[in-house]
Amino acid sequence: MKQISILALFLAASLSLMAQSNKKPNGKGLIPGFRTMTWGVHIDSTMKNGRKVTFLKSNTISDPNAYVLENEDMTIGTVTLNNIYYYFTDRGRFTKVMMVADKKYFADMKYILSYKYDDVQAPQISKTSNGSTVYQWTVDDVRITLTDGSADGFMTVTFFMDFNLHEFKIINSGVSDF
Repeated sequence: MKQISILALFLAASLSLMAQSNKKPNGKGLIPGFRTMTWGVHIDSTMKNGRKVTFLKSNTISDPNAYVLENEDMTIGTVTLNNIYYYFTDRGRFTKVMMVADKKYFADMKYILSYKYDDVQAPQISKTSNGSTVYQWTVDDVRITLTDGSADGFMTVTFFMDFNLHEFKIINSGVSDF
């Protein structure tokens, strides 16, 4: 009986540690990218279902690093998106995705993001000058921003990973000179 109690205690502790390790803020791979695209992938190396993806310059956003995909799946859970914009650095590395939807989907998107990331970090909440509410999570090197769209009727979700900073962290954490 004593052995069974010890085994049960060991099993419970192991499961608890595994659950915590999957939600650790500085763990690796919590947000590897968006859909099938990993952060930092080069714009010319992006594949989907074994085929090279071709990005088109966005004609609705003036940022020269903003792109869209033809025939994109415009749903996230129960949210129907109006647009998905992919951003690449000047060196062509994937660094950001911005999703735009009607404000009526704000509660659904807030639920999705809270369900996925509140255990890692409670969101920081702020108001903008135009009255919009902004929720922000930071998970590893990825900043997630949800804006309710009070001013324009559209909510936005942005996932941003500073790929240059991420590369520098990798290089500098491997220093063996001292």
